[in-house]
Amino acid sequence: MSSINAKHPKPTYWRSLAELDQDPKFQQMLETEFPEPLDGREMAPGTPARRRFLQIMGASFALGGCRFKEDKLLPFSRRPEGVIPGEPRRFATAMEFGGVATGLVVTSYDGRPVKVEGSPLHPTSGGGASALHQALVLGLYDPDRSEGISRSQGQVRVAATPAQFEEFVATERPNWQSRGSSVRVLSSLSSSPSLAGMKQRFLTAFAGAKWIDYAAVETDNLEAGTTLCFGKPHRAVYNLENARIVLSVHSDVASSTDPAGVVAGRGLARGRVPEGQPMSRVYAVESSLSLIGGIADHRLSMSAGSAKAFLAALDAELSSKLGDAGKGAQPKPAAKFLTEPSIAKFIAALTQDLLANRGAAVILVGSQLPPEAQALAQRLNVLLDGVGRTVTYHEVPVSERRKDALQALVQDMQAGSVETLLVLGENPVLTAPADLGFAGALAKVKTSISLTEFEDETALLSSWHVPLAHPLEAWGDSLAHDGTITLAQPLIAPIFGGRSALELLALLTNDSKRDGLEIVRRTHAGSLPNQKAWDRAVHDGFVSGTLAAPASVAVGVLPTFALAESELRNGEASNGKLEIVLAPDSKVYDGRFGNSSWLQELPEPLSKQTWGNSVWLSPATGTALGIADADLVKVSAAGRELTLPALHMPGQAEGSLRIALGYGRYAAGHVGGLAKANVEPVGANAYVLSTVGAPFLLSDASITRVDGRQPIASVQDLHAIDAVGQAGIDERRGLLLAEANLEEFQKEPDFAKHLVEHPPLESMWNDPVSYEGHKWGMAIDLNKCTGCSACITACQAENNIPVVGKESVLMGREMLWLRVDRYFSGSPENPKMSFQPVPCQQCENAPCEQVCPVGATMHSHEGLNDMVYNRCIGTRYCSANCPYKVRRFNYLNFHLDKVEATPFQTVTDKKKLLMHMVFNPEVTVRARGVMETCTFCVQRIQNVKIKAKNVKRSIADGEIKTACQQTCPASAITFGDLNDPTSLVAKDHALPRAYSILEELNNRPRVRYLARIRNPHPELG
Repeated sequence: MSSINAKHPKPTYWRSLAELDQDPKFQQMLETEFPEPLDGREMAPGTPARRRFLQIMGASFALGGCRFKEDKLLPFSRRPEGVIPGEPRRFATAMEFGGVATGLVVTSYDGRPVKVEGSPLHPTSGGGASALHQALVLGLYDPDRSEGISRSQGQVRVAATPAQFEEFVATERPNWQSRGSSVRVLSSLSSSPSLAGMKQRFLTAFAGAKWIDYAAVETDNLEAGTTLCFGKPHRAVYNLENARIVLSVHSDVASSTDPAGVVAGRGLARGRVPEGQPMSRVYAVESSLSLIGGIADHRLSMSAGSAKAFLAALDAELSSKLGDAGKGAQPKPAAKFLTEPSIAKFIAALTQDLLANRGAAVILVGSQLPPEAQALAQRLNVLLDGVGRTVTYHEVPVSERRKDALQALVQDMQAGSVETLLVLGENPVLTAPADLGFAGALAKVKTSISLTEFEDETALLSSWHVPLAHPLEAWGDSLAHDGTITLAQPLIAPIFGGRSALELLALLTNDSKRDGLEIVRRTHAGSLPNQKAWDRAVHDGFVSGTLAAPASVAVGVLPTFALAESELRNGEASNGKLEIVLAPDSKVYDGRFGNSSWLQELPEPLSKQTWGNSVWLSPATGTALGIADADLVKVSAAGRELTLPALHMPGQAEGSLRIALGYGRYAAGHVGGLAKANVEPVGANAYVLSTVGAPFLLSDASITRVDGRQPIASVQDLHAIDAVGQAGIDERRGLLLAEANLEEFQKEPDFAKHLVEHPPLESMWNDPVSYEGHKWGMAIDLNKCTGCSACITACQAENNIPVVGKESVLMGREMLWLRVDRYFSGSPENPKMSFQPVPCQQCENAPCEQVCPVGATMHSHEGLNDMVYNRCIGTRYCSANCPYKVRRFNYLNFHLDKVEATPFQTVTDKKKLLMHMVFNPEVTVRARGVMETCTFCVQRIQNVKIKAKNVKRSIADGEIKTACQQTCPASAITFGDLNDPTSLVAKDHALPRAYSILEELNNRPRVRYLARIRNPHPELG
């Protein structure tokens, strides 16, 4: 990195370390519309390999610049009663994830699901959804999904018919019944009452069989911790909207990786409103930046291995002040790092806040931390009177720890005592701890049956593979975050003949009811006794009145535990003493979404990396070990090693490394990696480092540089708006971020108006539009935004936005209409973080319109910057003249008919048609050579206007929701008519903390931001 350039003063807010150090390459990139990557890799035109690009585009469906050929539509010969062709219909359903259901609403056109939203009726989802939920429809139409049943025949796999499989089951069933002790089931972790019922039927039909629940991202530690604390395993349900003080210890409850992330994001946001109510204060202690760490008022960077010692010290500090109420506290560890002034000051302020807010405080803890840390956190929640207010507990059925059961299963497989293994919805060959040797053990099982959506790594080694029905193709049920029974209904018949787990188990047990609907109805016959009750539950998506009753808990005396030497380190960057945190990825999770191009191209919310993973290390650790960004490194722990690129990550604890799981797959598909088609894996497989004893947190690790570099497709510096100066402003560029402390805001609520001084704003143009009708506008509350990025995928799904692939991202050609800028401030070692969603600002005095030579971008009478694609000739003047950098140019025009050019050797006509089905018919699919940009979802505006006009009524406030607004779990976005002074958006625009970015340019944007307000402790500043 070079010294600071005098022309561009060192910024207070910065997007990357390159910007902080004012690297000349960064400055050059700012002046180039489509920059080369900062690592210096030459990216000449045509560099992206045509073959790989077509792989991505062929499997992503949302192709860049496709035109539909003329289609011959077949009429409804037997149109269902009440169905109007082309009229969207919406159905309630659910997606179960990590054993927790989220209520959803899916929009369908003529029997074709195209868009997923959160269900506003559901008691937990509240209308919000994550990026993983939004990408459901892309997975439904994935041409790489398993086309049918297959079986192994020697060294090859051959197709089999359903009749052949059913004949095999009928033949083998007597053997399974007589030799039930040799039968095993490895099932996805699920809260489904119907699956629980089928489990009992299975174990009854095959006496002696064993059922193992499995999840790659385990919660064993959470349950073991509550057992230590309460004597029985419990599940903690957090009510964050009731919390005035939130402490997160290596937890990221607002992320898409948390099954209850939608609920947590909404709860956190409700406590972060500074107007008219007490505002919460958030503390975070973590080794890597997280979403909750990003919104935290105070963050302490600390290795994950030290978390138990930190909680023990906090426990001792609180207990000493609680007197008898704190009986059973652990002795304060005599660890040097806990006596450091900065940490001692942090604990003292935190203790003061927790005691002053008893009954309104909560402590969250990450699942990768050991049981003792879990027990300490839950003990403190009870001592702080949080039970029934900020946290409730639900008893979990007593069972052995899942990782112990998995280990016992593999031992039995190795010993040859397992003759039949049924794997339901999981991929243990990929995700099981590497030292178990699951793949080798599977080879010793006589009959193995894999039920998965794809012919994945486990399916390839199984005797039989049966395609699993997609969540939008099957009936099911599961429990929501609060225990509410949630129903899932199919929106389309199984495209490839898939079966649900319920249906496969019914076949195996020769159940009288083989259909998923019949099985689910049988399960709930007591609570839904008649057709009316059933219809109501299906319509709503849940069974009313089934909220789980909380358990009564009492804290016992925790057993004394010792702290290992590795748990007393903090900030050591020497090789051999590093720690590695293996974490589920916010996009592909444990790898199951690895073939989703939407999710692969979605920027990781914190690093902004797309298409792959890297090892995060702190800038100080990287400097000490001589490792630069994009250097290939070898990471080693417990005799295992992995090679992948390095990424300097601000806020990463010194001596701590983080690697995302779920990448490096060889049987994901043409997007995520497919060995049989010579498609290289995306990223590196971090599961090779995982062990039974240390599945997610490894100590005594090392990292060394190896020859070579691998460019990281990060978007963190793309679309940068010049350089960020003091308080988010400088004399050349103006205001981007407006932030203040709560005390300052209460003294001067309209502080944002005084951050930039400029002369009177005058326009060269006369206002051409009076806006006497509607005047659409948007407000984005930076205090509520958690940076989860669900809005980005929602926008992509709604607007047919193309995927461009890693090489084009490296060239600066990513196409996402909405971005979430992430800024840092402070030191790279422990920075503060700010998120800012940036759609098209829909300027009234739009600079893009003034320079377009053909009038392709023009103003509507309702104030929208409309794009007329047929006029656009691709000059890109509008992009160059947009100070917000929100316009995208479509370079490519690969038609779906050219999918034969891809390595899809098995692409059939059926699959070609399937690729068309993901498109939203309300939105034009753009052609090569045109500009694209956010339209405030004009198709949604027009649909509501037409319906209102037909019945001669006015449009209600909130009736129109943009895709980004509708999915936002935190409700950070409001949209509506600014001409209606009673609308929520008009009220938000009128708030004192509302401001526009680059307001002094007199573009008069229709998007206003509500300034970020922090609530720091007075003694921590």
